[in-house]
Parts: sequence; structure tokens; C-alpha cells
Amino acid sequence: MVEQAGPEGQEDGGGRATRRVGGAVAAGLFAFGVAISIFHIVGLGFYPLDPLILRSVHLLIPLVLVFALLKGRANSPDRRLSSLDWAAIALGALGVYYVILHAEDIQFSAASAPDIWMVATGITLVVLVLEATRRLVGLPLVLIALVALIYAYYGPYFPGMLKHGEKSLSRIFGYLLSDSGLLGVPLHASAAYAFLFVLFGGFLRATGVSSVFMDVAFAIAGRTRGGPAKVAIFSSALFGTISGSGIANVVTTGTLTIPLMKKTGYKPHFAGAVESIASSGGMITPPIMGSAAFIMAELLNIPYYDVVLAAAIPALIYYAALFWMVDFEAAKEGLRGLSKEELPSIRKVLMTGGYLLLPLGVLIYSLVVEFSSPIRASLLSLSAAVGIVWVKSAADYVRRGGFSAFSPLSMLKAGAGYFVDRRSAMGVPGMMRALEEGPKGMMEVAVSCATAGIIVGIISLTGIGLKFAALLMDLSGGHLFPALVLTMIICIILGMGLPATAAYIVTAAVAAPALINMGVPPLAAHMFAFHFSIVSGTTPPVALAAYAAAGIAKANPISVAFTGMRIGIAAFIVPYMFVYAPSLLMVGTPWQIFMAAATACVGTAFLAAGVQGYLVVKTNTADRLLFLAASFLLIFPGFYTDMAGFGMAAAALAMQFMRRSRLRILRDAEPSTVPLQYR
Repeated sequence: MVEQAGPEGQEDGGGRATRRVGGAVAAGLFAFGVAISIFHIVGLGFYPLDPLILRSVHLLIPLVLVFALLKGRANSPDRRLSSLDWAAIALGALGVYYVILHAEDIQFSAASAPDIWMVATGITLVVLVLEATRRLVGLPLVLIALVALIYAYYGPYFPGMLKHGEKSLSRIFGYLLSDSGLLGVPLHASAAYAFLFVLFGGFLRATGVSSVFMDVAFAIAGRTRGGPAKVAIFSSALFGTISGSGIANVVTTGTLTIPLMKKTGYKPHFAGAVESIASSGGMITPPIMGSAAFIMAELLNIPYYDVVLAAAIPALIYYAALFWMVDFEAAKEGLRGLSKEELPSIRKVLMTGGYLLLPLGVLIYSLVVEFSSPIRASLLSLSAAVGIVWVKSAADYVRRGGFSAFSPLSMLKAGAGYFVDRRSAMGVPGMMRALEEGPKGMMEVAVSCATAGIIVGIISLTGIGLKFAALLMDLSGGHLFPALVLTMIICIILGMGLPATAAYIVTAAVAAPALINMGVPPLAAHMFAFHFSIVSGTTPPVALAAYAAAGIAKANPISVAFTGMRIGIAAFIVPYMFVYAPSLLMVGTPWQIFMAAATACVGTAFLAAGVQGYLVVKTNTADRLLFLAASFLLIFPGFYTDMAGFGMAAAALAMQFMRRSRLRILRDAEPSTVPLQYR
């Protein structure tokens, strides 16, 4: 019997009351998922639709799937939908149907002169979206939206700068139905861009590419000291290119890397911390970046390619810092890598599974070389994922069958057999499963973007965004650094209760304008807001990625989270770097960009030495402070700071080498007095 289950374990949704449905309901949800995916492919790639129609149909994803697969209360039915769930789905479908029929009228009059049906539809969709958000994401985002709605209506009674002109309920909900609210830029980015990339990621995972990522990571880093921790870094970075979800990364790669790290000698809390920090980096790793890249491009009205390119060096610095952290930890503890016999051959991995990486190459080539639109690039990559599996299957068939394989009848039978076989990755059943999983993977993004659209709509309607920007400038005294610190705090607090994408959208609406007014380039201001919006995934008390890793590592979640903050300190430094040095966002001459990136990556090595207390040998207070000072001077580019940083690092290294020489003399004279790793 066909069954559909709720999205247990998805990011930002721990503890949700899920249900499992079967029979006709499950079959209907399967058909709905396939139909929605095909609608997006056709509507984006072959038959362009009115943007409001595309967004409203996209809104059906959470309005149908959330009410079908997540219970409203813990005591709701486990195996069937309640009457209220059916009513919510029906009302959502009617609301979307109304938008489709009256898209042109809504476009021109909903924001300024809505009729009674527009207002009723706006109220209905807002209420349903907020309830879907409560079920899937949790109360914090809903509460922020409710506060925004209350402020929109009662704003005239607020004191001082918070006061705004009177807004009737008709004006508020008509405005929210327009492309300035619920159906605005955030939902457009989710519908027009993020969906196809998530669908591509699903098709790519269906080909088995995840195991290739893991094997490549093991082959590259497995034999080095502390190898499994570096495997976690490499595999999470690779998986992050198609995932963009911290928890999805943790549960995919961590189930293999965390036990291996513990086996090698890493403490459980450290193993969990490495995996959580490495996996959270997937949110800042191009090209998907947890859907934020698409929203950022829409908000800034710049090509998607510019956002992806700008994100590359900060992601590299982030992972470089983490690499040095685990390397020095392994050296300090005397940990070794895996044996050659335990590891795959990189040549064999690429020979047997390298073809599965081609769709990712098509995506990168389309975006970086051809400057294709995100829609075209994702459709080409999706087609490549299907095509290479078909070609590989046909080649395997020919190789097994010899010349007889060229018999038209035998080839027809083999092809038919492949396409109907449920085990075939890209047979009809396999592709249908991938199409059906696409909308499920978009539930959280879609509902978060819709609710964020409500909040952004209220900010625009009331003008509170401009007032908040002025307040931020007043609190910072007009100085950039205090403004950045305040923005960081706002982002982290919002990120504790909201999905990273929603936290970024809200922060971008209220805080980014203030940074831009202070002279920060718009892209840098938005990148700053986004980077700090994802930090909460590993920052106590709400550290969901750390908690997921702790469960696999069987370690204390708080210990995992605080250790993660220590080894992932680059996450708190990198955003400041690219604000003060835009060359790290690919702005400037090639030489400026190269030097900024190179010195920053070297600086992260000295940062890790200072944090971990080890480089050549264990540090003392003096060389530790020198390493930390050198790292900050090198991390923030500039000729004089670089020279000073290299000078301090050279002094610290000289002290390290002198101490190692003394330890070697001691080792030769009295081996038992020297720590095990130096013998």
C-alpha cells in the first residue's frame, strides 16, 4: 500500500507531530507532488506564466502538504486527516483558485483599492499560511508575523517614531495579497529559482552521488592525521553544494564520519562539533545556499551568478579555518588517519562513479562560464542527471550483451524493463519518486518565504524599516563597527527562532538598509546578514545542527554546541572580513582578490593555532597570543597589516621551532619525559 509520511527530522522542525497516511490519500498526495513538480518545470522552462499565478500555485505546496502530513495537535488522528485539515486544504485551494482567476485585478488594485473578495482571500491565505508555519516551523516566526499585523493596525496609537498613519483591515489584507506581501519577492524566489534547484538536488541524490562524495572525501583526506574529521569537512562541503541544509548534511554524512572520528580517537563531543560546523557550512556553500542566494539576487536585483561568485571565497575561508582546527587537534592529541586498506582509491572512485559528478559540472559551467539564468542552468543540470544515468545503463547493457545487444528487439525489451523497474534510479518509478520528493523538500522554504513575505509587506506598508534603520544608526553613533555588532546580535537572535532563510529576509528588510546607508556595499550588507542568520544552527541555546550531531555522537548537546563555537569561530569573523575587504566578495582586480583570499586563508591557520594551542608543538601564552594577533592582522587585508601579521607569525614560529628542538634533545636523553606525540 502506498504511504505518505510527515517530514520527520527536517531542519528547524524538531518535535513536530507528524502523521502517516495511506490508501487513496497517499496516492493523491503522490500525484499532487508529481503534478506540482511538472507544473514548475513547464511553467518556468517552457511556458512562462504570470508571476502571481506561479507564486500562488507554489503556495499550494505548504497549504496541501503541511495540513496533510503534520497534525495540528498531538491528539489529532495519526492515520487520517481531520475535518479541520480537509477544510484548510479546501480553503487554501479556493484562495489560490481565486488568485489565478483574478491575477490581473490583484496586480493593479489589491494594494491600493481591494474589493471585498480580495480582502477575504487575503485574510484566508494569511491565516492558513500562519497555521502551516506553526505546524512546520514553530511559533517564533508566527509570533513575529502576528506582532507585525498588530502593529500595522494599531500603529497610530504607538508612541514616538513607532507611530504611523492609520491602516484599515481592508488595506492591510489587500496589500498582503499583492506582490508586495504574501505573494512577493521571497515567495517568488522560492517558486522561480529555489524549487528547481531543490528538485535538481533530489534527482542528483537519486543517482547515488552522495556515496561518490563520501568516497572522494575519504580518498583525499582519509590517510592524513585525524583523517575522518577532514573527511567530514570535505564531504559536508561537497554535499552542501546540492543540499543547503545543515541538519540534512549532519544526518547524511555524520552517520558515517562521526563513528569513524570516535574510532580514530577524537572525543565524542569534538566529533559531533566538527560534523555540525562542517555541515552548517553547506548553507553558505554555492550554488544552492539554502535558497538564500535566490532571494538575495531578487532583493538586490542583481544576477544570481554575482551572488554565487561572491559567496565562494567566504565559504573557502570558513572551511580552511575548520580544516586547520581539526588538523591541529589531531596533531595535539597524536591522532592518525585511516590505513590505506580502509580507504577507496581515488582513481577507482572516479572511474566507477565520476560520471555522477557531471551534472554538477554542467550546473557550474552554465552559471559561471555561460552566465545562464538560474532556471536554464537548473533545467540543464536536471536533464544531465537523467541523461547520464540512461547512457550509463545503456552502456552497461551493451557491455553485458556483446553484439547481440544491438538486436532491436532485445534493446527494446531491455529499455522497457529498465523504465518500469522500481529499482532503476531514473526509470519511470524512480523519476516519479524524485518528482514527488521535490515539493516535500520545499515545504519549509515555501512556508517560511510566504510568512516572511507577510512580515516584509508590513514593514513596507508601515515604513518601520526606514525608522529601524535610523534607530540602528543612532544606537551605533553613526559608526560602522557598532552597527555591524548590533546587526549580528539581531541576526543571531532571529535565527534562534526562525529558519535561516526567513531570518535573513527579515534582517535584510530592517537592518541591511542601515549598513548600506553607512557605505557598506549592498551585496556585502546582505551577505553579512545572511551569514549571521545561520550561526544559530550551531550556537546555544538553539543549536539544532549541534543537537543532531550530538545524537549521533552520543555526546552532551551543550558540549557539542560550545565546542562547535570554538572550532567554528571563523563563522563569527568571516562576515566582518568581507565588509571591510569587499575583494573577498570578488570585487576588485584579480590580484587584489587573490592576495586577500590567500592571506585570509593563511591567517586562519594561525587563528587555529591560537585557538587550539598547537602548531608545530603545543603553544605557551606568548606564542599563542602572537598567533592570535597575527591571524587577525592577516585576516583583514592590507599591506601594512599583512606585513605586521607575518612578522608576528614568524616570531611565534621561531619560538615553536626552538621549543621543538629542546623537546627532541629531551627525547633523545630521556624519552619518558616527552609527550607521546613527540617521541
